Amino acid sequence: MWYKMLIPSGVKCIICGAECNGTALCPDCYNSLPFIHNHCRVCGGEVYGELDICDDCVGNPHLYDRCHCVLEYDGVVRDKILALKNNHKKYIALPLSDILMQEYGKLGWNVDIIVPVPIHDNRRKERGYNQSELICSRLSNDTGLVDTNILTRVVDTPHQTGLDRANRKKNIHSAFKVSDRSKVKGKTILVIDDIYTTGSTIDECVKTLKKAGANAVYVLCLSRTPVK
Repeated sequence: MWYKMLIPSGVKCIICGAECNGTALCPDCYNSLPFIHNHCRVCGGEVYGELDICDDCVGNPHLYDRCHCVLEYDGVVRDKILALKNNHKKYIALPLSDILMQEYGKLGWNVDIIVPVPIHDNRRKERGYNQSELICSRLSNDTGLVDTNILTRVVDTPHQTGLDRANRKKNIHSAFKVSDRSKVKGKTILVIDDIYTTGSTIDECVKTLKKAGANAVYVLCLSRTPVK
């Protein structure tokens, strides 16, 4: 089966609400998701036409070594991620986590540590959890490589929503810190996030990890905002 995570019985599909044998995402809704097929060679988002790089990445270099995004952040994907982040619907993370795990398995990347993008303690107290950690649950269970303590967010920055690229970069500057450089030095690290917009948050995480001695930093994001 494409979906192997066991969750409590009686859970309905998070999209259509149909009974689906406890999978939380029925096959029809899974197949209708906007998976990215033609990946930008830089950010891993969807590209259109014959180019291998999206318009957003032309002239905008990034610090990561590899990046891959799974779904377009639009429609039902956007609705469900926002519900997970803002409406305390943690159960939505279960099928999303499984999708992320499946994509990671296809990539065949050899990494030493998997790090979800951290949120500040104030944000965690307000929300009750870090959604990037929740969507890492399958990766954590299946690989044993997830470490939620290595990278911390030390600046409680305002939300990035609505900011342009320049202000996003400025807003997130020096927001992260590596707690133990010895765990990072010489390692290949995979950073996980729920949404990739301009890459400013990801780049700041990558910069922090590389300054601490990481050999390479890869990125896997559940979704990517559409680039037209």
